[in-house]
Amino acid sequence: MRPLKLLPHLFGIVLLSLLLVSCQITSTSTPTLILPTPTTEPTSTSSATEVLSPAKPLYAPEGKYQVGLQDLAIQNGNETVNISVFYPELNAAPDTTHGPYPLVIFSPGLGAVGKDYENLLRPIASYGFVIIALTPRGETNSEFWVGAATRPLDIKFIANYADKLTATGGQFAGMIDTERIAVAGHSSGGWAALVGGGARMDMGWCAAHPDLVAKLALSNCTQFLPHQSEIATMLGIKSAPTGLWPPMNDPRVVAVIAASPDGDIWGAGYGGVSAMKVPTLIMAGSADTINIPELCAYPIYEHLGSAKKTLVVFENGDHGLGWDTYSDEIKHVMIAFLLAELKSNSEAVNALFPANVTFPGIKYETTVSNTR
Repeated sequence: MRPLKLLPHLFGIVLLSLLLVSCQITSTSTPTLILPTPTTEPTSTSSATEVLSPAKPLYAPEGKYQVGLQDLAIQNGNETVNISVFYPELNAAPDTTHGPYPLVIFSPGLGAVGKDYENLLRPIASYGFVIIALTPRGETNSEFWVGAATRPLDIKFIANYADKLTATGGQFAGMIDTERIAVAGHSSGGWAALVGGGARMDMGWCAAHPDLVAKLALSNCTQFLPHQSEIATMLGIKSAPTGLWPPMNDPRVVAVIAASPDGDIWGAGYGGVSAMKVPTLIMAGSADTINIPELCAYPIYEHLGSAKKTLVVFENGDHGLGWDTYSDEIKHVMIAFLLAELKSNSEAVNALFPANVTFPGIKYETTVSNTR
């Protein structure tokens, strides 16, 4: 869903332009749809794990690696895909000493480019990750339906192109582990990340909730539905499905982070995210008026098919999760999740146990117990 959507900078960028998108209803209205809400007090099953001090998030400081950045324009047939690559660097060259490094593909919000999120992506890369942030193509502020096809296609293309980058003679030879990939994104990039992890689009939400759709001047419903045939053609599908769309994920994707994701393209009962099986981190600001969490992040989390799933809610956080207030906590949770899932880092696993996520203003729900 995409309600009033701001040109996003999830992490420290001024929101540059106001766009209409789907999940939003006005802040004074009350949705008639009764949705599941996460429990407020997740329980832990063991007290044996060391409890960390909540005073300073463990992964708020930058990691041990220097970080380089290169912008590349890569060709996919007749299309140009622009990417920004953040990577461990040593003496102004790619640092292969501890490579290959796990790959994180990042999809930005509507109207943004991947490099806009540098304040977040650079710290993540400093913990030993290669991050490829894409620039969405074919989208404009008023015509963004093309992204329903180009974002999933580009995520898969980048995953495959990374094999060339890391191959002998490639620009990042020996740098990228393409066997364990995470996909992350914010807002429009959040739903794209879910698709990249196995969630399946389903336009049935729009028909099931016309009262909510009517409140939206521009939304995924008003954008995607009239162009379903074109979207299907771009994705190589003969005709637009009436229910679940085919999966569009790369099987090497083993973890997903979706921040402030859209919620109106997963079917009437959010069944499209039930197809998700990989570990998933959902992040939301409780005061988001763009992708309202009661219509987006909360039911997405509730219906995820992933056995390992986590929801982090930043109290009074906006569409950008309240970066100015919670930047340390945002970085900590994301880096810990990626270290745990892509590197099996035991310290990071421990940092994600409920007993250790007790920072002020943070509500934390997870299916991962201390017995993991």
